[in-house]
Amino acid sequence: LVLLTDGENTMDNNIFTAFGYLSDGYLGTRNASTAQTNLDNKMLAVCTALKTNGVYVYTIALGNPGTNIKNKLKACASAENYFFDAPTASQLEAKFSAIADSLSNLRVSK
Repeated sequence: LVLLTDGENTMDNNIFTAFGYLSDGYLGTRNASTAQTNLDNKMLAVCTALKTNGVYVYTIALGNPGTNIKNKLKACASAENYFFDAPTASQLEAKFSAIADSLSNLRVSK
């Protein structure tokens, strides 16, 4: 799995997301800060579940999303070298090539 983001997990009333609008309260809150914390926790829980079930998780920070989300992406990745930083869109292709090389080195077994 490749998880790519260009910013923090956010929730507000101006952007419709997978959890609706912030005012809908689908994350158990209508407070933006609490919603962001809930989204962060959900992301990390999904990453943990994937890794626990043997899924290789690669993460990419595109642009300059900030230290906070980069740290979350590093924690989400299966290993330290499964996190990639792509400061520009032109560098993204090289990151995907590195991931493809890594995947080609994996051995599929039953």
